[in-house]
Amino acid sequence: YRSDYPPGGLEKILLQQGVGMEEWRARMRQSLLYRKSAEAIAGRLAEVTGEEVRESYRKRADGTGHPEQIRLRQLIFDSGEEALRARQAILDGTPLEKVILRGAGGGPPPTVVDLGFLSREDLPPEISGELFGLPPGGVSGMVQRDRSYSLFLVAERREAREGSFEEAAPKIREDLLREKRENRFRGWLEGEMVKADVQVQELLLEQIREGKR
Repeated sequence: YRSDYPPGGLEKILLQQGVGMEEWRARMRQSLLYRKSAEAIAGRLAEVTGEEVRESYRKRADGTGHPEQIRLRQLIFDSGEEALRARQAILDGTPLEKVILRGAGGGPPPTVVDLGFLSREDLPPEISGELFGLPPGGVSGMVQRDRSYSLFLVAERREAREGSFEEAAPKIREDLLREKRENRFRGWLEGEMVKADVQVQELLLEQIREGKR
């Protein structure tokens, strides 16, 4: 996960969002543990047949083709003022690499994340329309989230095209298998909870409510 960011990029984003590294590690550990548990417990209970893959392929309205995509680079700044200055510099024709290396107006350089190719469905609806309306080389308005300020740059565009069953099948199978494992695991977990013998110690609860140990 960290390899998706430049050196120090993940730490900077977490700092801007007010999340400590240990808290992030704990969340990631819990997520991975849940995923591994689901695979270990429900993996043998979930199977996907070739006919199910073909049926899912037939049901997809777009023929499982490749939707229109844009390749995005995200520039993350420490303040809104720095982001706005950088945006204006880009609009004025300042080379992008100069903005990235030196920042804007003498400020610190932004953290740059290559988000790769994304479709409209991969993006939040409040920004997808603006981003897909930009030409290659275009820059978005400033987007604020928590304590981070971002600009999005459209580096490249791919037009929509149809895809064959052979191209789509691996992804469809993976999606169906993940969904089945999740459903099987939830069913197993609910069954275990029904069988569990849970006893409530009222005295202990009362002590906790009163602040006693």
